Amino acid sequence: MNKVNKSDQIIRLAMLEVYKYKCFYTHEPLVYSDMEIDHIIPISLRDNKKKFNKIIEECGLQSNFELDSLYNLVPTNRHINREKSDEVSSENPPRYYLDKARKNVSTIEKKIEQLRKKRNFDMHLAMLKSGLNETKDENDRESLLETIYSIISDESEDFYKKDEMYSNNKEQIYKKYTVRMKLEAIMPRYDNPETQCIIYFREHKVSNCKVILDNKTILTQLFQGLFTEPKYGSRRFIEYKRLKKEHDVINLNEASIRLGNNKIKLSSEDIESLCEVVDNYASKYIKFIYKIEDVLKTHQYHLSKRKNNYKLISLSYDYWRKLLEFSSMYDADKGKSQWHMFDNRNNSTYLKIYTNKKHPKYNKGFHAFFYAEHSENIVRYPKLTSSEVFITWECLEDLENEGDSIINERNTWNAEIAYDWFVNKLIPKVLGREIWKNLFGVKRKSNIEVFGGNIDRVHYLDKRQVHTIKDLYDIVSRLQLHYLSHFTFKYPIDRDILKGLYNSILRCLSKVAKVNVNYIAYKLQLEECNSITDLIYSITQISNETEVTVITGKGLDAIFSIILESLESKKISLTTEDIHYLRENLDYFIKLHDRETLLEKYALDFE
Repeated sequence: MNKVNKSDQIIRLAMLEVYKYKCFYTHEPLVYSDMEIDHIIPISLRDNKKKFNKIIEECGLQSNFELDSLYNLVPTNRHINREKSDEVSSENPPRYYLDKARKNVSTIEKKIEQLRKKRNFDMHLAMLKSGLNETKDENDRESLLETIYSIISDESEDFYKKDEMYSNNKEQIYKKYTVRMKLEAIMPRYDNPETQCIIYFREHKVSNCKVILDNKTILTQLFQGLFTEPKYGSRRFIEYKRLKKEHDVINLNEASIRLGNNKIKLSSEDIESLCEVVDNYASKYIKFIYKIEDVLKTHQYHLSKRKNNYKLISLSYDYWRKLLEFSSMYDADKGKSQWHMFDNRNNSTYLKIYTNKKHPKYNKGFHAFFYAEHSENIVRYPKLTSSEVFITWECLEDLENEGDSIINERNTWNAEIAYDWFVNKLIPKVLGREIWKNLFGVKRKSNIEVFGGNIDRVHYLDKRQVHTIKDLYDIVSRLQLHYLSHFTFKYPIDRDILKGLYNSILRCLSKVAKVNVNYIAYKLQLEECNSITDLIYSITQISNETEVTVITGKGLDAIFSIILESLESKKISLTTEDIHYLRENLDYFIKLHDRETLLEKYALDFE
């Protein structure tokens, strides 16, 4: 039984609320300004021990009963309090009132605790507001708000650091958590090369936001500008004000990010953290794709929009129909020849390569599926029914569970085995060798009309052997075309790497007798260059003085065009050492080319 201060505003308000804004004695309405706190047993009786002890005994109270406790204090109005004065109420015995008061004590105590917390909250809120108002710098205000939010939300348990891969049925799930954000991604599989991800943010303005990104958005937006500092502007998902100069850096405090259709304002620290998370995710994704391509041998084949199909060649639709007719005639159940290796049951729209009996080259079972896929032009212009179709190959097995040891010519085919069988065995057998020659590289005869053949392949450059000028020329020409098609892309380049490109130009110019001087001067925006000697002098100055950290695709196109101009000269004499030197200086750009080529290859909206 604790003593309380009846003048405490919180205690007074708590009593008034619990007694429902009514006088304890009369039950008439009571307002705070007219309220007084009355002692049921008057405090003055402490001085009259005989009378005090008598009342205590009559009420069944202990001798140490605290008169200034909630058990003896009640709200009333001034008029009643003045009338009662130092006397015990005459209407009812004090025990009656004490019993009523006792029933409300625990409720009043809880109300006091609630009001004290609210008062502390209001006081702290006022202090926080004052602190924010005194913080004039917008970035400091954002940082202070973030600190306040982190303390209040206490979300540290959800945002602990994590970097792990785990299996969920057939799926491989990658998790990358930092204290600022979380990313969870479904990784590519042999039978489904697409990826998807969800990103959660802890930033106070978007704390309840989760962004779900599909395969194409991830590869064309999230994975652009990988492994570069965000301030250089090569990250496609960072939006910023137009820079005054091409080589200026971004003020990340004024930037925002766009993920899919979502535009989100993040602090500069969160943008940098997001880039780190994305780079980790992309590294894991690329390793998965490399493994898939190494097993399925699909490096050079473009994907179909079917998730597990790759484009091998193109054929006229009439040729495709002949192949289907052949498969129907040579269904595995209809004969015993080596060509009775099709499963045509209930199907006439695609080829299923299947052996159900002993075969000199193949074990029993399915080996490959081939489909015909119309180009998007057919969808737009249905009357083009005689147009070419893409022949696609599908990997059959569940390699995640079966393992890749079943990939071989006798069992399940990879893309290279499938291509070789389709092009070099099936087509000559069904369409004839003359059509086969005209389709696949042998000089065409004018009296035979042929539709189809090999289609443009995917070209990775890193593993190509470079021993001759022609080898070097082929690589540089593909680099030039690649960066020409990425004209506006920004590439942050280490100064020494860029200097290596200029030194490659100088090496070529020093070994060539004749080049188009005006063309090279134009590409590099040089003035007054009338000879190779002038070019070498000017380019040497550029190489030594360059401080550029960002170059566009346009700039790289110009440099590779100049190298090509030198390599095309019939009067260039490069040694093996020169060729290796140039290849070494191209290494960074070859790896960059291959990564961008891979991402573009898989950046599809799969059906």
